[in-house]
Amino acid sequence: MIKSSRYGAQTYNKITMNLGTICVPETYDNQVRIDLFLRPRNNFSTKIVDENITVSIQSILTIGTLTSPLSFPTSTFVFNQAATMKESTVILPSTSSDKYKLLIKNITNGVTFQPNTWTKFTFRLQTPFASYLPNSSIFVGGDNSSAEKESVFTINDVQITLGSNLPSLRLEESKKVYSSTYMKGQIDSLEIHLGNIVNTGILVEPDSNIINENDIAVEVSVRLADSKVCNNGTNVVLPIRVRFGRYEDINQMVGKVLRTGNELLNLQMDFINLDQNMTEMVYYPNNTINLRATIKMMNNSKIECSKQWLNIYHSIAVKSAKLIYSIPSDTVQFNRNQTINDKGFTRFEGNGFYFDNSVDLYLQLLLNEIIHMPNGKTEANLTIIAELVCITYNRNKTPVNLCNNPTMKRIIKKVVVKIKQQILANCEENLGLSNSQIIKPCQITSYVSPYSGYTEEEIRLYSAFGWKPFARPGPFDALRYITILFGQQTNVSRIDINLKSIANQVTMLHLMGTNDGKSFFDFQSVAVSYMNQSFGSIYIKPKFIARGIRIVVAETINENTDVAFTLELYGCRLTLDSRSFDPCNIQDDYQSSSNNLLRSYLYVNGYLFYCDEFPGILKSYLIEKRCFMTYNDADMKWIGW
Repeated sequence: MIKSSRYGAQTYNKITMNLGTICVPETYDNQVRIDLFLRPRNNFSTKIVDENITVSIQSILTIGTLTSPLSFPTSTFVFNQAATMKESTVILPSTSSDKYKLLIKNITNGVTFQPNTWTKFTFRLQTPFASYLPNSSIFVGGDNSSAEKESVFTINDVQITLGSNLPSLRLEESKKVYSSTYMKGQIDSLEIHLGNIVNTGILVEPDSNIINENDIAVEVSVRLADSKVCNNGTNVVLPIRVRFGRYEDINQMVGKVLRTGNELLNLQMDFINLDQNMTEMVYYPNNTINLRATIKMMNNSKIECSKQWLNIYHSIAVKSAKLIYSIPSDTVQFNRNQTINDKGFTRFEGNGFYFDNSVDLYLQLLLNEIIHMPNGKTEANLTIIAELVCITYNRNKTPVNLCNNPTMKRIIKKVVVKIKQQILANCEENLGLSNSQIIKPCQITSYVSPYSGYTEEEIRLYSAFGWKPFARPGPFDALRYITILFGQQTNVSRIDINLKSIANQVTMLHLMGTNDGKSFFDFQSVAVSYMNQSFGSIYIKPKFIARGIRIVVAETINENTDVAFTLELYGCRLTLDSRSFDPCNIQDDYQSSSNNLLRSYLYVNGYLFYCDEFPGILKSYLIEKRCFMTYNDADMKWIGW
């Protein structure tokens, strides 16, 4: 293209263009459009041109060796200060002014929408006739939200059909940009970049079977979200905005929500240990446990979460639980609840969880500097439970199935890891059994002390008499015990025994432990190693850790002769114990208050069994048992001796 002007002029008033080779298709659309961009001269006038001006244009067209004047119809050029230099509209006197408007029309209103169901609706755009409009775009969605900043609709597809006066748009595919208004993973906004729109301005006879020559038909696929405003029968809207050059128009699609009442929530969570590939993985104090929780909204879910909690139950063996990062990091945000002070429980609270959402949460648990094992074990399994709580909106419409459509859904998963206690060095201090100010009389009990003057209080090492259990126990072996409650976790590493008479010796003790002062667990039977005829020691391996110890006289050299002895305990108290109790305020739930009854309970499958064991009425050296059974509201039934 060559621009030229009159001699001395500062503006161009002549253009010569070489169009090259022109191929004419065998269709009605066999015209060549030439857009001329004109700028008025106002050098010698203070008047600002902002009106319609008639311009006379002369042209010569040369095809091959043939030259012919090119006549322009009488037309008016519209000059506007707001228009860019590349924007133009040719107004033909014979054409209706309605054709020069940008309109959003023929919107499919009244469509019924159901949650998580893709539904299509259409609308049409009328482009201004015989126009050249740069930087043109179509906007669908965006501000369709509730007060909770939740999208009402999400968008996943759009199809465009073009009228015959818009051939240039067929040559280049439009750019579609999907985005999320609130960064929650809800794709609720669509912008279609059409670029430069050229309406050729060819007048054709309208055909009712095809799209109007100046129109753009748009079909959008949208899905109703489960936001707070989407109650059954509610009208919902989807904004539509168009900007073609300097022209703009705004409208909206109006639809209606349909809920059947049997919509279900389908949410899944996986919870894994990221260290599980490490063979024989054992965690020690101050180690970290790396976990991942994967949460996914399933495709067939019809309900979303308005908010959610991730509860991690990790026991007091864990010092802290942290959320390190999440993938993706911008859609689902979880933050720790700082107001919860429970040492065995951590809660992470998240925003809503919506259709198509999926997130991986990477968690790190730090173990305490000291790990206390139950029942004196050196190793134990630590069960870490992840509970996902999804809170949904309580709709006005009563659900058809109340069991499968709650307003709160819980998913529970667990990970089991092996932990090992710390090696306690120098745990050989005197635990204070000989000091009544440290271990009080109320902390020492026995099943029975049959000999006057040889009560359980005399078990202390420097007692003059010692404690004397009954002889010839027979079936009463397990009742020949003394119990010492510490009230807090204590590591007992050694027991010293001092016989008050060498006429008989204790050869075997059976050790039991308790963590609540009521129920006891078996630990081990240990032989007494005597240094001389009256003094012996027991070294406990593995170390015994509990809040109380029960020492049973399992064997003596001569079971027909009684034996009196005193004890001293060595070890160390573990100060980090959130479940300590008052050892002087324990009520025995298993022993009857009278007649020395031993009562045990069993509850299974709706049945309650309990049995009383007691010395025989006629033969006191025998044990008698009486058992009862009941269920539901039935009368208690005696089931035998």
